[in-house]
Amino acid sequence: MKLKTNSQKEIAAQFIELVLSGTAKLKEAGELIAQAIDEHGDEIIDVICDQNKDMTPEFIKRLEAVGRKRVHPQLFIGEEPGIRRLRRLPFSIQEKYVTSPVPLLLVEDGATKTLNVDIRNLTPSQALQVFGSDRVRSEAEQRAFIEDQRARQTPVQNNSPFRVVKNELIVMEPCKLTRKELAEILSGMV
Repeated sequence: MKLKTNSQKEIAAQFIELVLSGTAKLKEAGELIAQAIDEHGDEIIDVICDQNKDMTPEFIKRLEAVGRKRVHPQLFIGEEPGIRRLRRLPFSIQEKYVTSPVPLLLVEDGATKTLNVDIRNLTPSQALQVFGSDRVRSEAEQRAFIEDQRARQTPVQNNSPFRVVKNELIVMEPCKLTRKELAEILSGMV
C-alpha cells in the first residue's frame, strides 16, 4: 500500500480511517459468526479453523462475543490492563468507557485527588482498583479498596517470624504453622 501523501496529518487520517474500517469489519465478522453458531452450532468453528490455520477457536469465540455485543469492537484487540478489565464488564459500561476516561482515586499522605484516566493508560493495580466485577467502582469504593490493599500489606504480627506482602509469604526465620494459621495467611493474600 502506498501513502497517498507525505503530510503527517494526512497519513494519520489515512491510518485512522483504515483502522476504523477494520473495527467495523470485526463487528461484521462477529455478527456473522454469532448467527452461524446459532444456525449450525460450534461445528462451524472447526470448519473455519480447518480452512485457515491462523484462526484459533479462541479468536473466533472472541469475535462471537463482539457479534453478540458482549465485547465492544474497540476492545477486541487491546491487551492493556484497563482494556482487559473493561472487557469483562457489561456492554453498556464498555461503550461508555471505551471513549471516556474513568475516574481514578489517588490517595497520597491522606490527601485525595481524582484523575480522569483513559483505560489504555491504567497500570495493572490501577485497573484492579477502578474496575469491580460488574461495574466501575465509585470513589468511596476505590478508597475502601486502597485501604484494604494497604491493610493486606502490613505484617500479620509485629514479632512474627514471617510477613505477607501482596501475594507473597516471606518467612524470615524457621517457624511452625497450623493449618488454621496457614489458611488465615492465604485468605489475606491478594
